[in-house]
Amino acid sequence: IPNDYSFAHRSSETLVPLVINRNGFIIISVMINGRGPLPFILDSGGHDILTPESADALGLKIVGQGKSYGAGSGSTLTNLTSVESLSVGGMTMWHQPFTVLHLNLGTTTGSTGTTIPVAGIIGLEVFERFAIGVDFANHSISFASPRTTVDAIDASFVPIYFTNRSEEHTSELQSHH
Repeated sequence: IPNDYSFAHRSSETLVPLVINRNGFIIISVMINGRGPLPFILDSGGHDILTPESADALGLKIVGQGKSYGAGSGSTLTNLTSVESLSVGGMTMWHQPFTVLHLNLGTTTGSTGTTIPVAGIIGLEVFERFAIGVDFANHSISFASPRTTVDAIDASFVPIYFTNRSEEHTSELQSHH
């Protein structure tokens, strides 16, 4: 497990609110390099991704150029960038690579009730570092260090195996019923 994160106040877990947007995606608030909060999709099947508009607004240096292929025959342009810090609640990850994906990720409702664009996706990079608990009834998500025990009432633990990496990591998705 990479050791490139920390929790505030000597904690080993943080709890953050979640929103389900009109497309059914889990949205969480993320700070990038101390700026935000920005709405991100939490996606166990994705990587850390920013839209070009978000990367530009954050003043990030974009490098390289490639194409990303998904389901179907289409493709979209991609670039790379890096952020000094990514924070969710009381958890901060340091020196994180991001793909800049030239794709509209949709919108969500901001704290003032206005419609705002989704800034990116948080994916594999958090799932390979943390035990993630999703509590739909209380509209919250917990990120816990896998080095500690996650106590949960009426929870199911589902192992997630990541392959095609320099080393295989196992993480757990915790789902409250």
